Amino acid sequence: MVAPRFLSVTEAAARACVCDTVVRAWVSAGLLPAFRLGMPGRRGKIMIDPDDLDQCLASFKTTTTPQPVRPAGTAARPTPRPSSPNLKRLSLD
Repeated sequence: MVAPRFLSVTEAAARACVCDTVVRAWVSAGLLPAFRLGMPGRRGKIMIDPDDLDQCLASFKTTTTPQPVRPAGTAARPTPRPSSPNLKRLSLD
């Protein structure tokens, strides 16, 4: 029988494409089940089951369609305002 492979916080963060702090926050908030390995009275090492990580990530998925992302360096153009007949044009001459 093969022993189950557990992930460290750093490995889980790399797999989820987030930083270690986010994974620790998920564990603290109870969103991601984990356990500690170590001697009694010490903090120990946080270990995470890969299946629990996958279930946690799946729970974050939304059903809405994401909006298209603009390419870097392009800004949204403001909607042009209708011209008013009461405004005078200034001459720069």
